Amino acid sequence: MNFENLSLKKESILKHVADLGPMRKGNITFQMVQTKNKKGEVVKRGPYPLYSFKKKGGTISKRLRMSQVDEYQKQIDEFRNLKKLTTELVETSQQMSDMIVSENEDVKKTSNHSLKFKKRRRLKESSRE
Repeated sequence: MNFENLSLKKESILKHVADLGPMRKGNITFQMVQTKNKKGEVVKRGPYPLYSFKKKGGTISKRLRMSQVDEYQKQIDEFRNLKKLTTELVETSQQMSDMIVSENEDVKKTSNHSLKFKKRRRLKESSRE
Protein backbone atom coordinates (compact mmCIF):
# COMPACT_ATOMS: atom_id res chain seq x y z
CA MET A 1 0.00 0.00 0.00
CA ASN A 2 1.40 3.42 -0.86
CA PHE A 3 1.54 6.46 1.39
CA GLU A 4 -1.47 8.16 -0.22
CA ASN A 5 -3.67 5.07 0.31
CA LEU A 6 -2.52 4.81 3.92
CA SER A 7 -3.34 8.48 4.43
CA LEU A 8 -6.85 7.94 3.03
CA LYS A 9 -7.28 4.89 5.26
CA LYS A 10 -6.23 6.95 8.29
CA GLU A 11 -8.77 9.67 7.42
CA SER A 12 -11.49 7.04 7.04
CA ILE A 13 -10.67 5.52 10.44
CA LEU A 14 -10.77 8.94 12.09
CA LYS A 15 -14.16 9.64 10.50
CA HIS A 16 -15.51 6.37 11.88
CA VAL A 17 -14.19 7.29 15.33
CA ALA A 18 -15.91 10.69 15.11
CA ASP A 19 -19.20 8.99 14.15
CA LEU A 20 -19.25 6.69 17.20
CA GLY A 21 -22.10 7.20 19.63
CA PRO A 22 -22.22 6.98 23.41
CA MET A 23 -20.09 4.15 24.75
CA ARG A 24 -19.15 2.34 27.90
CA LYS A 25 -16.67 -0.30 29.00
CA GLY A 26 -17.77 -3.61 30.42
CA ASN A 27 -20.03 -6.49 29.57
CA ILE A 28 -23.44 -7.93 30.33
CA THR A 29 -24.00 -11.35 31.78
CA PHE A 30 -27.15 -13.03 32.99
CA GLN A 31 -27.32 -14.21 36.57
CA MET A 32 -29.47 -16.92 38.11
CA VAL A 33 -30.22 -16.54 41.82
CA GLN A 34 -30.92 -19.45 44.15
CA THR A 35 -33.51 -18.80 46.82
CA LYS A 36 -35.80 -20.80 49.04
CA ASN A 37 -39.52 -20.64 48.49
CA LYS A 38 -42.13 -20.73 51.27
CA LYS A 39 -41.95 -24.52 51.40
CA GLY A 40 -38.18 -24.34 52.00
CA GLU A 41 -37.30 -25.72 48.57
CA VAL A 42 -34.30 -24.29 46.74
CA VAL A 43 -35.39 -22.68 43.47
CA LYS A 44 -33.57 -20.70 40.83
CA ARG A 45 -34.87 -17.32 39.82
CA GLY A 46 -33.83 -15.24 36.87
CA PRO A 47 -32.06 -14.76 34.63
CA TYR A 48 -31.24 -11.22 35.74
CA PRO A 49 -29.07 -9.03 33.50
CA LEU A 50 -25.90 -7.88 35.21
CA TYR A 51 -23.65 -5.13 33.85
CA SER A 52 -20.02 -5.33 35.05
CA PHE A 53 -16.97 -3.15 34.51
CA LYS A 54 -13.52 -2.60 36.01
CA LYS A 55 -12.84 0.52 38.05
CA LYS A 56 -9.71 1.27 40.08
CA GLY A 57 -8.60 -2.35 40.15
CA GLY A 58 -11.97 -3.77 41.17
CA THR A 59 -15.06 -4.99 39.40
CA ILE A 60 -18.29 -3.08 39.78
CA SER A 61 -21.56 -4.78 38.92
CA LYS A 62 -24.98 -3.30 38.47
CA ARG A 63 -28.20 -5.17 37.94
CA LEU A 64 -30.15 -3.92 34.93
CA ARG A 65 -33.79 -3.95 33.97
CA MET A 66 -34.50 -6.04 30.88
CA SER A 67 -35.56 -2.82 29.12
CA GLN A 68 -32.01 -1.44 29.59
CA VAL A 69 -30.10 -4.42 28.16
CA ASP A 70 -30.25 -3.43 24.48
CA GLU A 71 -29.09 0.15 25.12
CA TYR A 72 -26.24 -0.97 27.38
CA GLN A 73 -25.17 -3.61 24.85
CA LYS A 74 -25.19 -1.02 22.05
CA GLN A 75 -22.95 1.27 24.14
CA ILE A 76 -20.60 -1.62 24.98
CA ASP A 77 -20.39 -2.51 21.27
CA GLU A 78 -19.50 1.12 20.46
CA PHE A 79 -16.61 0.96 22.93
CA ARG A 80 -15.40 -2.29 21.35
CA ASN A 81 -15.59 -0.61 17.93
CA LEU A 82 -13.46 2.24 19.30
CA LYS A 83 -10.81 -0.21 20.50
CA LYS A 84 -10.79 -1.95 17.10
CA LEU A 85 -10.54 1.37 15.24
CA THR A 86 -7.73 2.69 17.45
CA THR A 87 -5.77 -0.52 16.86
CA GLU A 88 -6.24 -0.03 13.09
CA LEU A 89 -5.26 3.64 13.41
CA VAL A 90 -2.03 2.79 15.23
CA GLU A 91 -1.15 0.08 12.70
CA THR A 92 -1.82 2.42 9.76
CA SER A 93 0.17 5.25 11.35
CA GLN A 94 3.01 2.82 12.04
CA GLN A 95 3.09 1.84 8.37
CA MET A 96 3.12 5.51 7.36
CA SER A 97 5.95 6.21 9.80
CA ASP A 98 7.93 3.25 8.48
CA MET A 99 7.55 4.59 4.94
CA ILE A 100 8.79 8.03 5.97
CA VAL A 101 11.78 6.59 7.81
CA SER A 102 12.53 4.24 4.91
CA GLU A 103 12.44 7.11 2.41
CA ASN A 104 14.77 9.17 4.59
CA GLU A 105 17.19 6.24 4.90
CA ASP A 106 17.11 5.69 1.13
CA VAL A 107 17.95 9.35 0.53
CA LYS A 108 20.72 9.23 3.09
CA LYS A 109 22.16 5.99 1.67
CA THR A 110 22.05 7.39 -1.83
CA SER A 111 23.81 10.57 -0.84
CA ASN A 112 26.47 8.67 1.14
CA HIS A 113 26.95 6.28 -1.72
CA SER A 114 27.40 9.07 -4.24
CA LEU A 115 29.85 10.85 -1.92
CA LYS A 116 31.93 7.70 -1.54
CA PHE A 117 31.89 7.22 -5.29
CA LYS A 118 33.03 10.80 -5.83
CA LYS A 119 35.84 10.40 -3.27
CA ARG A 120 37.05 7.19 -4.92
CA ARG A 121 36.95 8.86 -8.29
CA ARG A 122 39.00 11.78 -7.02
CA LEU A 123 41.53 9.40 -5.44
CA LYS A 124 41.89 7.45 -8.69
CA GLU A 125 42.32 10.69 -10.67
CA SER A 126 44.92 12.05 -8.26
CA SER A 127 46.88 8.77 -8.25
CA ARG A 128 47.08 8.85 -12.09
CA GLU A 129 48.67 12.28 -12.08
